[in-house]
Amino acid sequence: MKIKNKKDFALGLGSILISLWIVYECFAMEVLDRKGDPGSRMFPLIGAAIMFICGLVVLIKPGKESKTFLTKEQWKAAAVIFGIYILAVVLFWLVGFMITVPIILFILTYLMSALSRPNDSKKKRLIQSLIYAVIAGALVYVAYVIGLQAKLPTGLLFELFE
Repeated sequence: MKIKNKKDFALGLGSILISLWIVYECFAMEVLDRKGDPGSRMFPLIGAAIMFICGLVVLIKPGKESKTFLTKEQWKAAAVIFGIYILAVVLFWLVGFMITVPIILFILTYLMSALSRPNDSKKKRLIQSLIYAVIAGALVYVAYVIGLQAKLPTGLLFELFE
């Protein structure tokens, strides 16, 4: 078997191996079984299944080999997204879930709106992103805190004032 696209082969194989590792770890952990509760394994197993399927697809039908991995603009965009991930981690640690989620949602939506709606004014994109971040943040809060009764991280600043 001749490998046509080595990058896709490595990506597909890596995805499959990571998904199998996730499944192994899920079944190795201790789970509290309660009637009607799918348990803490459900979401990681669903994610692992999706990752496994995507890895298989990439292995079976690889894309065309390209000369350049990423263009200069794509490297900049990747660096910005990575920076947002770092900001999210710092904000989760500092101020917790309730403040971090709307902030990160706002930043990401505003950045993506520049790509999806370049003809809209900055003010319009800013307002739309702000409204979306507040509504989506509230829905996430309602789903997790009220619906699932999950205890979410409060952050260092709020723990200091308790």
